[in-house]
Amino acid sequence: MAWKVVTLDNEAFADACHRLQQAVEASGYRPDMVLSIVTGGLYVGNGMFAGTPHLSTILRRPTTSLKTRLARSIVAALPRAVQNRLRIAEAEILKRHVVPKALPEVHLPFDSGCGARRVLVVDDAVDSGRTLAAVLAAVRQVLPQAQVRSAVITVTTDNHSAEPDYALWRDHTLVRFPWSMDA
Repeated sequence: MAWKVVTLDNEAFADACHRLQQAVEASGYRPDMVLSIVTGGLYVGNGMFAGTPHLSTILRRPTTSLKTRLARSIVAALPRAVQNRLRIAEAEILKRHVVPKALPEVHLPFDSGCGARRVLVVDDAVDSGRTLAAVLAAVRQVLPQAQVRSAVITVTTDNHSAEPDYALWRDHTLVRFPWSMDA
């Protein structure tokens, strides 16, 4: 399947969050807590379920901080076609990357006494799925009686560790978010 790149400006991003919330609601699920994975998931989570308690946790791929340091000024200056090719090249590398079996440690901002019965874990994208898998496992361990679901804007690869319950795209769509380095 061919890759495609979609650019979301602030208005299109707000619409995407609204459509993702509608997909969750259409299934009959109404979370009593939204747990966002920082950084991108925080933006998505904040765009969904106003009035529902929102918490966040930090867990990032090791390459994320390296990519940020090396590329911020360079990538922004490149023509859009080159930026798209770089996004696709990164996605191809992630697609071939062998995911380690051990999940990273997650520190949740709540404990078993928080009272949440329906937790929606939100992130911007699933690439390897390792981050989402780790957070879902941690939430289920701390809140074994809770109904835990997950929502993302896009699932970029076929080979991932966690399948989100809700996603706007599941077809090799790479999303350029308003906060992306090449936005």
